[in-house]
Order: sequence, then C-alpha cells, then structure tokens
Amino acid sequence: MLDPKHLQSTDSSSGKLPALRDLWAEVANFPVWDATAALNHTLGRLCNLLEAEDASWLVMRKEAKIPRDISPDHYKTIFEKMEGWSPMAAEYLDSEKTFKRVVERWLMHARKEGVDPMSQSILDGAGKRSRACIRHDVTTDQEWADHWLSKKFLQFYGIGERLVACIPLNPTCESVIIIDRPIGADPFTPEDREFMNVAIASMPHLHNRLCMERGLLMSSSMLSNREIDTYRLLLTDLSENQIADRLKLSTHTVHDYARQLYRKFGVKGRVGLMAMVLSV
Repeated sequence: MLDPKHLQSTDSSSGKLPALRDLWAEVANFPVWDATAALNHTLGRLCNLLEAEDASWLVMRKEAKIPRDISPDHYKTIFEKMEGWSPMAAEYLDSEKTFKRVVERWLMHARKEGVDPMSQSILDGAGKRSRACIRHDVTTDQEWADHWLSKKFLQFYGIGERLVACIPLNPTCESVIIIDRPIGADPFTPEDREFMNVAIASMPHLHNRLCMERGLLMSSSMLSNREIDTYRLLLTDLSENQIADRLKLSTHTVHDYARQLYRKFGVKGRVGLMAMVLSV
C-alpha cells in the first residue's frame, strides 16, 4: 500500500486531478448542516471518475461500544480478528443496501472463514495514516476468484472489483470510502489506488462532519436518529419552533433533544455547536 507522503503522480492519476479540484469546490458549496448530501455527491463523482458502478462510506472505531445493529455472535471477530476496529455507521449509493444487512453478512463469513486479505491489509496503519488498497495488492487472480469475499460476499451484490481507501480522523476513528466495479469489469489499477489516496485525504472537513453528525466524533455517545435530525436543523437558521414543525414534534421535545446534544458535544448552545462544526 502507498503512503500519501510518497505519492508521485502518474499520467493516469494526474489526469483526474482537475476533476478532483472541481469536486472540492462543489463539496464546499454544500451547507454545513448537509454533510450526507455532500457525501452522496462525492461518492457519485468518484464513481464516474473511476469508471465504477457503486460506492459506499463507512466509519470504523476502535474500542468503541459495538452498535446494536451488530449481533453479539460477531464480537469475537471484531475484538480478536479486527484488532477491536468495529464498523459503526455507513451510507450507500445503492438505496437497497443497509448497514445492518451488509455488515452482518460480512461478519458472518469473517467469523467462520477468517478476515479477508483486503481488510487485513487495511488494518495495517489503522488510526495512523491514510492508505488505500486494491485486490492486486494482496491476492492473485486465482486466489481472488476462490476466496469467500469474492464468491460469497461481493458477488452477492454484483461486485467484481473493489477499491478501499481510509483516512484516520484520530487514533481510534477512521473514515472509509469503498468503490466497486461490477462483475466482469477491469480491475482497479495502482494509479486508481493512488488517486483515491489523494481523494480521501483531501477532504478532512467532510469526513469529520459526517462523523460528528452521527455522534461518532467529539461526542460523548452516538446520536439517535431523532438527535441526528435535530442536530442538522440546529445548524440552520430555523428556530426551535420551526424545527419542531419540520420534524412534526412538539417544541418541548425539540428543546430536550437540543439540550441533550449540547451536553453530548460539551457546548453551551447553538452558537457553540456551530463553532465546533466549523472548526473541524
């Protein structure tokens, strides 16, 4: 795998850099409260640039409380085989995918047959440096064709080739972008990997905001779905009464959610919350 500080642009990767700069500008135009929309736009553009069909975002944390969506049967896989790194939340371009179903399917096979070589490779440097991995980094064509990751997991979703890129947000939290090509497509190249190393490391503000709005960064605990909805609207100019109307809740309930959020983030009010978000 490549360390970003050693990157030397090739013709293939450097040719995409102007489009990546355009993407930075596009992401910057999204409002601060809508990090998820900015993410979906980013995933779509990366798919186009890398001639891929699907993409997803995942956040991993080490020594964190395991999400309730993950079965206790899989705890041993996370703490022993994944060195304590646990998937905490995800977003998918494919609306039919859900965090619970995708992660449970992967963990089911990893528990029975061992963690796949791409995931093992990505663990090297977790929490320390940005990195990316393509399957040619860790396995031969025949090994890939025979491995459970390809045969029992990726092919279930129509995936033939996968590129994974990670950026640590702190020593115990990582943002991950996964780019997928369909069965029969050309493999990702080292130049594609290099490009994704640059791409994932070039938008730290977006990664931080995605984790913050889920309570996975700078918060004492994860946010509930209602807290996430409230958090986003507290970053707008809407009053609590207007937020209540938008969410079809009482003003009292919205005020309680807001107070809970301020406690979790350790701020005194909306101004403090906005200042924290803008500072990342």
